[in-house]
Amino acid sequence: MRRTTLALCGALLFTSGLLATHAGHTVASTVPGYSENQVKAAFITHLFNFIEWPTETTHYVLCATQSSPLVATVSELVKAKPALALSVRLLANTEVTREVCHAVIIDGEFGDGLDANGPNATTLAHNGVLTIGDTPGFAKRGGMIELERRPSRIGLVVNLPATQKAGFQVSSKLLRLATIVEEGGA
Repeated sequence: MRRTTLALCGALLFTSGLLATHAGHTVASTVPGYSENQVKAAFITHLFNFIEWPTETTHYVLCATQSSPLVATVSELVKAKPALALSVRLLANTEVTREVCHAVIIDGEFGDGLDANGPNATTLAHNGVLTIGDTPGFAKRGGMIELERRPSRIGLVVNLPATQKAGFQVSSKLLRLATIVEEGGA
């Protein structure tokens, strides 16, 4: 168990450093062939190992309400790694519930990713669905996990009150790597 945790922590640290800035220009990665979406997808798939869920399960369902390059990249990674015990589903906003989804990607390419006819990140958080987004300020507005683009890497922002209210326990190992939002949000 300890080796698995250390390996996963190492994988998160490795993926967080894949993006680099060189002479003011963003380079897709220091390792040829990794795009920003691939790094984010690696983060998303590894998050499931660092969060204790309110209910036990052996297979997680990650939902998205919009098709996007990030969602497509996560789907490709999940298909390539069947040992992840994870599946990706594209659903309408109103179908995203705790009974259907363990987590939902709210992609920044589409603003908040959810329209006025469906639930928002705060509502989903209160209903026990882990919300993951990459829009700047996502965690401060009520989302749980934000993938933050930093000058030389992808970082994590965790809205700790929102995760706790929804019944999630976030590993201290993950919290050490993250910026923690203590107030506001959900």
